[in-house]
Amino acid sequence: MSQQDYLTNPEFVFQRENIYRHRLNRRKSGFLLLPLGIVLLAIPMTVGIAALAQHAYAPHLFEIVAGVCGVLILIRAVLFLREGYKPITSTEVEQRRRREGSWLYVSR
Repeated sequence: MSQQDYLTNPEFVFQRENIYRHRLNRRKSGFLLLPLGIVLLAIPMTVGIAALAQHAYAPHLFEIVAGVCGVLILIRAVLFLREGYKPITSTEVEQRRRREGSWLYVSR
């Protein structure tokens, strides 16, 4: 099919819009998780630096958990942003059309 045929096919346009909305939601989630991860990573660093300045530092469970959660949330945010900015290809739309079409005809 040519590009013009894809653009006039309502099924193709519908699936492309669904993928676009999904990617937009991924970008929004990534931008929301990014500051949260930074804050969760900054808390233990700030507490640790302040405690080191007073020469009394023993890492607490809260600091370790907040730091690990901060790193994990930052990784998730970056993955969401990467997925959200990935361009939509016609092969991806075709794969989704085939997959959803096969779901319609599965016997239950």
